[in-house]
Amino acid sequence: MDAALAYRAQTTFEHLGSRLFPVHGPRNTRLDVEVVDTGTVGDARTFIVVLPWGLEGVIFTADDDFPASIVLGGRHLRVSEHAVAHLGQFRAVELVDDVAPLASSRHARKVACLIGPSFREAVARALRERFAA
Repeated sequence: MDAALAYRAQTTFEHLGSRLFPVHGPRNTRLDVEVVDTGTVGDARTFIVVLPWGLEGVIFTADDDFPASIVLGGRHLRVSEHAVAHLGQFRAVELVDDVAPLASSRHARKVACLIGPSFREAVARALRERFAA
């Protein structure tokens, strides 16, 4: 994974997170903004962002025709598009909207790392299905 991209994303999300990602669930003041579980799917770079109000899956891909949703755990999750200076274009998926039960940032990182492989598989499946159509 591109460490420079992860660092830029971390600092950007620390400053702009609430403007980029929806705030649905209650805030969990025990959680910091953190980029975790980085990976790749084909030419797409992915990671999960821990936020005090949720967990977001983030997808960086040059593909302009990425699907509007992915299927994860039987749920259809909306994919939103964003463009931010210093990061460029990316897509985001709200994976967990209520992080209030998480006891600490460490706990949130563990959850993010457990979701990560399934998130990458959902991204891969969405890309395969789009190319197959």
